[in-house]
Amino acid sequence: MSIPLSRSEVFGELRKELYDDEEFHQSDVHVFIIMGASGDLAKKKIYPTLWWLFRDGLLPEQTYFVGFARSALTVDAIRTACMPYLKVADTEVDRLSAFFGRNTYVSGKYVDGDSFFKLNTHIESLPGGPGANRLFYLALPPTVYHDVTKNIKHHCMSTKSVHIPVSDVDVPHSLFNFFFLVLPAVSDCKSITCKWRV
Repeated sequence: MSIPLSRSEVFGELRKELYDDEEFHQSDVHVFIIMGASGDLAKKKIYPTLWWLFRDGLLPEQTYFVGFARSALTVDAIRTACMPYLKVADTEVDRLSAFFGRNTYVSGKYVDGDSFFKLNTHIESLPGGPGANRLFYLALPPTVYHDVTKNIKHHCMSTKSVHIPVSDVDVPHSLFNFFFLVLPAVSDCKSITCKWRV
């Protein structure tokens, strides 16, 4: 009879497997862009899932997060809105500060090319610059997917990195799939589009 592993032991084993895998690309820079960062899906599902992955060391070390939405927000406002959903233990306060220290926010319109030009300029100002891999998570109504993906294509693509637009309703499962299954498989690609339905 085996004794069940604790949460920290499980994540320790996952980290070991990931870091031992040459395809994990621990040293690559990744920028996770949350389109619709002011919405309920972002605050209740996406930010909490990203926090849990970050907290448990299951993201590449050089991962940064950019929120994008029409609302005039700050990272502090996003943090406040997300707090009821993050499940932060008293011992994790410093780690949470480190997580939100990797977050930035850009306000813009989904149909406006200039807003996406501004977003691209911001992404390129982050560590990794134009060479950082970019994941665009569309936490948006499907009615704006066309405008958003068109603007991403025309204003936010880099010839030096991987680009992955993703949309889904099963956020935790999708993010797990992205970081553990998709990212290693596309590390040598310049551009890929994924839409998961699990």
